[in-house]
Amino acid sequence: MTLIKQAIAKQEAKLIMPTEAQFIDLSRNPDSGTVVCALEGNEVGFIDPSLAVATKTHGIVDKYGDALEFKKIQGLAGNMILATNLQVAKLLRAGESGLVVEKSWDLLSEKSTANALGVNADSKGNVKAVSEVDYLHVLAADGTKKTVHDPDNYFWGIAVSPSGKYVANGRKDGTVEVRDSGNLQANERYEGLTAEALALAFSPDERYLVAADDRAACVLWDRQTKKAVIIPGCSKIIGIFWMSDGSGFISVCLPREVNFIDLEDLYSRNSQEFCLPAFHLDPYGPLYIQSAVLRDDANLFVFVEKCGVVHIKLG
Repeated sequence: MTLIKQAIAKQEAKLIMPTEAQFIDLSRNPDSGTVVCALEGNEVGFIDPSLAVATKTHGIVDKYGDALEFKKIQGLAGNMILATNLQVAKLLRAGESGLVVEKSWDLLSEKSTANALGVNADSKGNVKAVSEVDYLHVLAADGTKKTVHDPDNYFWGIAVSPSGKYVANGRKDGTVEVRDSGNLQANERYEGLTAEALALAFSPDERYLVAADDRAACVLWDRQTKKAVIIPGCSKIIGIFWMSDGSGFISVCLPREVNFIDLEDLYSRNSQEFCLPAFHLDPYGPLYIQSAVLRDDANLFVFVEKCGVVHIKLG
């Protein structure tokens, strides 16, 4: 049985990190599966595969002497972490005594903020992409940065392919582009969204790209055939995660809902016949899911504001 069919068949949810925080960003270490959390109070948290929770104060300050409050975080290979307050990015190494800054970048223009951050899943190339309203920045492993500027049709949403070869970005008008991460040339353009993208994700084999916008539209594109499939029945999606076997993907929705999209089922029916399986997190309400991450072993973690991090075992 494929991983997506197992996920549809069974789900178990449990609150493992209660908190009154309004926002915690979640990521994972691709080697160990440890979930990495950007916490309020200038801390980074860790949830290891046994679900034990630990926090570390990083004590990092910006050039003005103010403590950096990380808003986006990404686990990398080894014990490395990429974290940003949406203006400055820090490459951190997690050790026994805390977090050590290995490298720092001024990612963005003066007094600007990012709206999206992406890193390729296996982290081998360490290709990082940042969407900054009218700028798109891509930072390579050697530290070089390439930038595209378009003040007329803002960039919104980012995904880096598992190999690091491609960067997908949304636009304010709903267009989705796929770029070569080396030269930032947009070689593919897709339509179907009605507003700026909130979430994008490549399939593990990079054949498929799925995106969801700010008006609850969700579209799957086959990059080989260029055909699009509209996913019906979605709420506003804040995160899209492919199962590691490529059999389908999960969409995590703002109103405490998780949807399951089985590619085999989707392509065997027309959109009117397709029924979207869903798992509801009503006991953890009444507020919204703000971030999520899926481990390769089909363990999903979501942060519900003023509730905490909920672990959902799939299958």
